[in-house]
Amino acid sequence: MHFRVKKFGIFLTFTALAVSSCGGVPPKKAMDKVSNTEICSQATISGQWETRSRYQAYVEIAKSRGLSCGVKEETNSCPSNLNACSEDVICTGARSKPYFGSQRAPFWSTHPVFKSYAEEARSRGLSCRGRY
Repeated sequence: MHFRVKKFGIFLTFTALAVSSCGGVPPKKAMDKVSNTEICSQATISGQWETRSRYQAYVEIAKSRGLSCGVKEETNSCPSNLNACSEDVICTGARSKPYFGSQRAPFWSTHPVFKSYAEEARSRGLSCRGRY
């Protein structure tokens, strides 16, 4: 929109910027006031997280609020399900140190995050030698 104002015999032209309410993302501060229902309606499409860039702010806010918005996360894939992981992935997570030369026994990780990888490697009978 353009406005022309005559002031002191001089025409001044102002341009007003308007943000459309259709698809415009509110400023970050205003997002705190948006309801969870509205966030979810903008963050999802057909039961999945919206992937179009104009909706990513809504997806990020939904996830930061811990909202699932009815989206069922895939839990049958690696690393959520270690049975679905390749041997290389299992061995990478299972070892606390890479295998070098004549080292006979693997250094299985005891770190809580990676302990399940070591257990999976042992259950599969993997030595994880020569894998980094």
